[in-house]
Amino acid sequence: MDNFDSLFTFYSQYRVVVCNKCQIAVIPAQVEEHLRKQHSRLSRQERHDIAKRCQSVRDIALVESDVIYPKPCQAPLDTLPIYFDGLKCTGEDTQGKSCSYICRTPCGIQKHCKENHSWENKQKRGGNVQAKQTHSANRLWECDRACQRFFKKGKWQRYFEVAASSLKDITEHTTNQKHLFFQAQKEDVKKTASDLAEAANIVQGFDNHRSTVVPWLRETGIVKHIAQLKKDEIKAAIALPSSEGESEL
Repeated sequence: MDNFDSLFTFYSQYRVVVCNKCQIAVIPAQVEEHLRKQHSRLSRQERHDIAKRCQSVRDIALVESDVIYPKPCQAPLDTLPIYFDGLKCTGEDTQGKSCSYICRTPCGIQKHCKENHSWENKQKRGGNVQAKQTHSANRLWECDRACQRFFKKGKWQRYFEVAASSLKDITEHTTNQKHLFFQAQKEDVKKTASDLAEAANIVQGFDNHRSTVVPWLRETGIVKHIAQLKKDEIKAAIALPSSEGESEL
């Protein structure tokens, strides 16, 4: 499993890649930036290679219009957070097709209904503000719908409804999310330990080493020769050959 497969989940049916640790889909053109900000333990070359691999994935959505969204009857995706305060539009388009728009703020759903369904707010202004309902009586939407979203940025951002209303659904989804999160953390720890071991095995220089008090070591050019070499390589180079099977030694 390479870095791409350990960091991301690719949903071919939706044409998106989701970061398992950050629990959000990433725009292919912004993968390298995402890795630099959120996964700084990766080297520049690793980030570049992962971004290149992501953009080369077959059928991945390179523009927002290519994204395919789940149907409302489908179960939530394990790699994404689930929200239960969704406001779903119940209006219809000019062809009589049900509207699937969903968001999470009263202002957002009202704006959508006004612009797309000529909805008018019948709730009077002024009066007792505290006594007023959050949603007007003639609202054109349903409340408390379960929803998720792939992206957080700009025109890519869009919520979609999912089928998750029972305690079993919620518990199972939370359990799966925890597993994916801790698996990502485990990969981080493993990578960090590997990087530290690799760094410790490389000769960094003699400036702070006690050998600097012996001038002839520098005169031999040994400092320049072994700088950045691995310590186990140096030990192997100066080790005596094994006497096993060599009766003449």
